[in-house]
Amino acid sequence: MKPVVTYAFRVCGAVCFYVFSCASYGRVELPVIDVISPVPLLLSVSEKGETFAVSPSKKFMRDIFEMYEDVYVEDLTGDGVAEVFFRLESRGVNACYKVLTYMERDRSLGELLFSGGELCNYRVENGRVISAYKNGAVWVEDAYFFRDGKFFIERSDSCVGCGEVTRRAYRHDSSFFSFLVSDNMDFEGRVPFVAEVKSQRAWIFSSPEAAVPTDRYLKVGDKVTFLNVESVRGQEWVEFRFSEDSSPEGWLKCSDVGGCDFG
Repeated sequence: MKPVVTYAFRVCGAVCFYVFSCASYGRVELPVIDVISPVPLLLSVSEKGETFAVSPSKKFMRDIFEMYEDVYVEDLTGDGVAEVFFRLESRGVNACYKVLTYMERDRSLGELLFSGGELCNYRVENGRVISAYKNGAVWVEDAYFFRDGKFFIERSDSCVGCGEVTRRAYRHDSSFFSFLVSDNMDFEGRVPFVAEVKSQRAWIFSSPEAAVPTDRYLKVGDKVTFLNVESVRGQEWVEFRFSEDSSPEGWLKCSDVGGCDFG
């Protein structure tokens, strides 16, 4: 039995060494990005035992010339390789950034683009990058997910802190549909406003300004998702749809759904 036990220990040791070596090798192989100097800008990459300089494109440097205040590295995509962040000049409450990612295939730096606008006051939540910025008098939060080397916008919430938030939910073809969600500081905690019809017959109007309703109506117990709320000549109205991703169905009087108070 002793030779068998010894052999088993040897096999186990070899396997453990192989697994540990592979894990260590994987860690070593990841490129390491460093900022040598922010001004003049000097960046380096350590990869496969070699360290070399990398530079953004001339166009990128022309676009941000004398516009950035700081440069640092941070892993934004979650792949273990840091991105290069250029913090732009302060714009009041909006702290915005340009971001470059390292591309191993040609040892270059490419800009990561955010379709909703610039990356500002960002944070990472549940695998999503949230960009928060003040647009005029209202706060907007855009949520992005990373796929195939790019960031894609998933949702955009406008008027955060206003009591009710208008959300745009984006489809794969970049089109979107809008609806109202609750106002919550936690992005994931915002939920659509859904109400049940309270009236026996809730007539549907084409608009709050329409003098007479359409020939369609909802029955008591029907559920609707709120898209928009308006007050016209002292009357509260809600634009609605039956399902989250359907076309808007029309307008109802808020009194037909038990009110439109989100407080």
